[in-house]
Amino acid sequence: MWKPSFLLPFLALSSQLVAQQLQPFRLPWNDATAGLTNLQSWQPDAIGAARRVTVTADGHYSVNGERIRFLGVNVTASSAFPAAERAEGVAARLARFGFNSVRMHHMEAPWDKRNVLVDYAAGSSRELSAERLDRLHYFIAQLAARGIYTNLNLLVSREFQPSDGLGPEIARMGWKDQHILGFFNDTALELHKEYATKLLTAPNPYRDGQTAAQDPAVAFVEIMNENGLLQKWHEAVVDKMPEVYRQQLRERWNQWLRTRYESTSAMLSGWGAVDEPLGAEMLRNPQFQSGAQNWNVERHSGAAATVTTPAEFNGQPCLKVEVTTAGQSNWHVQVNQTQVPIQSGAVYTVSFWAKADGAIPLSAGVQRAHTDWAGLSPSINVTLGRDWKQYTMTYQSSVTESNARLNFNGFGNLLATVWLADVHWQPGGQLGGIPEGTSLEAGNVAVVLKQGGTPTSAQRLDWVRFALWAESQYWNAMYRHIKETLGFQGIVWGTIIANSAPNAQAGLDAMDSHSYWQHPQFPTGQDFNTTNWSVTNISMVNDANGGVLGGMARQRVKGKPHNVTEYQHPAPNTYNSEAPLLSAAYGALQDWDGIWFFAYDASMSEYTTGWFDHGGDPGKMANTLLAAAMFRRFDVSPAANEISMAFVPETEARLAATRGGAWSVADGSHLGVPAKLALQSRLSLSLDAAEGALEVPPAAPGGSRIESDTGELVWDRTDANRGVVTVNTARTKAVIGFRARAEFDLGSVRISPGAAMQNWSTIGITLLEGKAFDSPAGGAAVIVATGDHANTGMVFTDSSRSSVSNRWGGPPALIEVVPGTIDLPVSPDRVSVWALNARGERLGQLAVTEAEGKARITLGSAEPTLWYEVRIAALPQE
Repeated sequence: MWKPSFLLPFLALSSQLVAQQLQPFRLPWNDATAGLTNLQSWQPDAIGAARRVTVTADGHYSVNGERIRFLGVNVTASSAFPAAERAEGVAARLARFGFNSVRMHHMEAPWDKRNVLVDYAAGSSRELSAERLDRLHYFIAQLAARGIYTNLNLLVSREFQPSDGLGPEIARMGWKDQHILGFFNDTALELHKEYATKLLTAPNPYRDGQTAAQDPAVAFVEIMNENGLLQKWHEAVVDKMPEVYRQQLRERWNQWLRTRYESTSAMLSGWGAVDEPLGAEMLRNPQFQSGAQNWNVERHSGAAATVTTPAEFNGQPCLKVEVTTAGQSNWHVQVNQTQVPIQSGAVYTVSFWAKADGAIPLSAGVQRAHTDWAGLSPSINVTLGRDWKQYTMTYQSSVTESNARLNFNGFGNLLATVWLADVHWQPGGQLGGIPEGTSLEAGNVAVVLKQGGTPTSAQRLDWVRFALWAESQYWNAMYRHIKETLGFQGIVWGTIIANSAPNAQAGLDAMDSHSYWQHPQFPTGQDFNTTNWSVTNISMVNDANGGVLGGMARQRVKGKPHNVTEYQHPAPNTYNSEAPLLSAAYGALQDWDGIWFFAYDASMSEYTTGWFDHGGDPGKMANTLLAAAMFRRFDVSPAANEISMAFVPETEARLAATRGGAWSVADGSHLGVPAKLALQSRLSLSLDAAEGALEVPPAAPGGSRIESDTGELVWDRTDANRGVVTVNTARTKAVIGFRARAEFDLGSVRISPGAAMQNWSTIGITLLEGKAFDSPAGGAAVIVATGDHANTGMVFTDSSRSSVSNRWGGPPALIEVVPGTIDLPVSPDRVSVWALNARGERLGQLAVTEAEGKARITLGSAEPTLWYEVRIAALPQE
């Protein structure tokens, strides 16, 4: 992201001024200091045979017949193999903050080949490093000694090599794309099984020689990370993969077709091939004879573009769009025409000519011209050149829509010029059919391509059915190998619902979701560029629909444990200490079974080292204590009402074919379930359409203040730009958001946030001893108050604080000491409060005053802090 050089001194000064108001607070990487803030006592025993995790009849986790939830972290790449002394310190610190599971992820990372489990130096990806395996075993043992369960991921980032047996063509595929071969290639499937065998059957000398398959401390195994055949089809990976693999996929496709159709003629009849003459033009001013009239050129998030209609298309007018200020995303400049009606079942043809001033990406397709802007056709995704070229797409509409639009984008984050000419959208065209010499009997019916083909709706639906079937075959084969052949006694699931639909994974033990609030954005083609990126700096409490929470809630499957194995509000978002609180509160309301934050760097760094560093962020770590209370201790009750949607296999296939996408294959969102409902009630999908399952979802709750049906949580956007979320349970109270100087009566406790630097803070209190704040027996509580934060020397690249490029700074981490008051329902003489240092040890004692008969605690300290110890003395016995 280019910035004028004259701004850099100003931005550096601005960062320095912010830093001057922040104070150092360095949480030790290996801290396990005893005290109230150490939650090791929640899991005091090492994990032995009696503490194996199982699944209950109603679809939740249990240990020894007692319900258990998991609050965990991801440990990735080389961090999964710490040296012995580091493993001991990391395990102790994780237990101290209330974590009870670790997800071992990216253990085959090709970007760190010398430090991961796969021994790439051996010349293939089939051997494991003995040294790394030993370190992993020791780490698992140290975690188990602290009562922390391990989640082993099998296929995440392995880079298959030509010597693995898949042929030289494998080197032409990206490592993530390589993984879909297992869905249809028997050699790839065996390689996946082989890795699982080596990892899960190696004896762990630090766990009495138990293998991971036998060890109750290894509670979970995930088969593949964020992947699916249908997902990769949507990304056009199937279109582009080497022909040898596409031929193998074609063989599997034809085998499946023969189980559905008796002959080629029956197949073509079922597909309903169409050959209709083109009808009347549906666009207004399609050839720009009236300039840009009827065409909209949208500019978003600071992007700027000029629009002219020069006679540069064979002497005829065209639309010339020149992006003069690039946006952050490729859709931040887009061209469209709206108010076009379309009919379900009708065939339409879109055609246009285009060029650009270089190799510029362009996407074109039909969408709704209103919320939710859903795609209503396949997309044309091309790279334009300097010469005019025509592009054509024929498709069959699956919906009736009175306000559709033809939309062009893909270049809004580039300083580029794009020309469009002779644009047409007409009813009619040719769909379906197969080339001469192709037949079901010959077994050479081509796979359906994402781009460039003209399948009918029925043909596309068959392809989707096949892809979901192929995924199911793979998941079940891997499941049987892990559970039956290897004897793994824990919990197995496949991948996230976003990438592989629920019914395709119905034979597995559990389901999974991932989500990130404001994931880093990168220029097109530059994913994970470490200098050119941005993270939109906004708080999730200001989102009217509950941010990303509703998306995950609409993926839960009734009767299966629901995991969220990746969740984060990435750095340098200055509001991101809200992440543990919001995910735990609403995860508990939805009655999920596990949340794993992404990620935890098992190193000695004591500051935020990058976008996903949870362990180096003092605010996130301290708020994890409150999250553990809300989620693991069940302080927040599950919603009383459950809205369960019927989601049988045929419904799933139909939705995946008509509304699905690469990162949203098929779930409750495609049934129209409002995301807002997740702020009020539990959501689920019923794969067998059990009694009570709905076909049509209820309407979204109205108003700007949404209270959970338990009354414990409130998502309040009464002031749209000053959202606030409150938590009001018997033992945990919290206020998260923008209401400085407001008073929040949370049952017997009152919280009043002070004037924080961003007019935003999180203030929470949880009882760690005692049953109620007004109990005569007294108790002990921890207060956590977080606000703005940074690293020492961190330099933001713009005034929105959305990026630091590669200037992350270093230790110590800096925090805001958040002002505010908390009133407790006891007399002041019973309350003692201490500010705590980074180890949770007492610093100075705070004054406690009287306010309307209650004990008032005024937050603040001469020494930097974001947490406090509260002791409430018992009443004297009469």
